[in-house]
Amino acid sequence: MLTTGCADRQVLNDDNDITKQASNFAELVTTGGVDVLFSGSTVSVDRMYDASAPSEMMSIACCTGPESVYVNKTYLFGVHVNSERYPDEYIRAARAQGARKVALLWHTGSGFTVSTCDSARATAEGEGMTVVYTKSYDLAQTTQAEYDAMVARPPLCLLPARA
Repeated sequence: MLTTGCADRQVLNDDNDITKQASNFAELVTTGGVDVLFSGSTVSVDRMYDASAPSEMMSIACCTGPESVYVNKTYLFGVHVNSERYPDEYIRAARAQGARKVALLWHTGSGFTVSTCDSARATAEGEGMTVVYTKSYDLAQTTQAEYDAMVARPPLCLLPARA
């Protein structure tokens, strides 16, 4: 859902439709009276940037994704740590506390989750840990019961159990 401000402002609902999302971004740029676009997903970054860059309007993505998202995009800024480095410190801290096995579960429709899990695998393996389970899924095609079953599969705790 895209908004131009607080709850008392106009709401432009995209109904999870990428064509409608693109037209909402274009409307915000041309007639919405906004100076900066914020997005909550790397999935929408390209559409947001395509709408704002011709006007030299800054776009800010709250969930950065990999560095490749920002290549040749002068008017795009990411707020979080690059997702390719996002899990590194956590994995290293878990390893230092005795963790040896890692499970990776990620949504395929997000550049952030894909690149974060790729990085987590590389970091874990580089730290001598074993990836014991991997599962990718498309959130739009996964039922709540299927998701619950994926995340409930033991023994997939990254950190060691405490007595």
